[in-house]
Amino acid sequence: MKSKKGQVLHLSVFLLLGALILFISLSVRDGGAGGIKGESQADFIINNVFEAEAELLKLDVAAKGVSSKVSKNLALSGGFVDESECGRVGDFNLWNKRDKFCYPDVDVINNLIRSGLDDGGFGDFDFKLDGEIFKGKGGKGIILSESNVYRFNKVFFIFMGYSFEEYELLKGDASLLINNCKLESDLASCLNQRKDYWKFGSCDEEKFNDDNRVVKFCVLSPNLYEFEEERVKYNFALDFSGDVVAQLVLDGNKAVFDNLGYSKYKLHVTNWQGVLGSVGSSSYVFSFMPQTLGFYHNVVDVDVDLADTSNEKIESVIGGLNSNDLVALTYVDDDGLESMISYFVASS
Repeated sequence: MKSKKGQVLHLSVFLLLGALILFISLSVRDGGAGGIKGESQADFIINNVFEAEAELLKLDVAAKGVSSKVSKNLALSGGFVDESECGRVGDFNLWNKRDKFCYPDVDVINNLIRSGLDDGGFGDFDFKLDGEIFKGKGGKGIILSESNVYRFNKVFFIFMGYSFEEYELLKGDASLLINNCKLESDLASCLNQRKDYWKFGSCDEEKFNDDNRVVKFCVLSPNLYEFEEERVKYNFALDFSGDVVAQLVLDGNKAVFDNLGYSKYKLHVTNWQGVLGSVGSSSYVFSFMPQTLGFYHNVVDVDVDLADTSNEKIESVIGGLNSNDLVALTYVDDDGLESMISYFVASS
């Protein structure tokens, strides 16, 4: 969504100056052969004021260039200069890790723009971002001519055609996707309900890839913002492994589970009926189990083939269960973290 406001503003300034110079020049000509009338005013306008306006225009162009470059690079890295607190997947910064959220902070982004401008020669400027308007004020500028000294305020006022408030919109979209899909075993189908400006992996060649329920996205600017006539792109990844339930179904000695893309699972077997209805980590759920009265809690580590939805080791455990045993299945992620227990299945 390209704007011509800044170009129109500067064109108007130069047209006004041109008209003023022409008026003064005509006044000088009408002053007679000596050319005394209005001569000093014309010299002041041409050699001082006009030069100052040219310097201010250079400031506008430079500030627009630096701010656009920094904003574009930030979007491509998901709003971060370094790795987010949730980590990275390849070159994509994570905006969440399970239930921990690491969204970009707009105030921090504003400071990054400030740092970029400092490096671009605007170190003595005070800046203010107001939506799509970006303005700054520095020290005094001086224009010297043969007969005059002109001092002016070094300022810039630009229409960026872009606002960092767009990050808030994307954060809302991301939260909605995570909440809607983190409990779905068929993640791809759930994510197909995303908005059309959300693309899988790349905005140019979209392809869904589920890496342990972590999905990379390229998101096109929903407000149609552009830098250099190219739509703004945001690259980041979302983790949908938060509270996913590892669903286990028992049918006699056979066991079937929804493979969630993990290679390591745990079977929790107990004869303590008090776990029914409990939700939480295994250490929390079994912390209430009496240590007497013959109750037990056995844990079996299971490695699975990602292409299968059944496993001989699981079935051998199921085959050896007692009639009053309860079983829960959890998964272990690449960081060694175990998912929570959400429910138990009765052996018979």
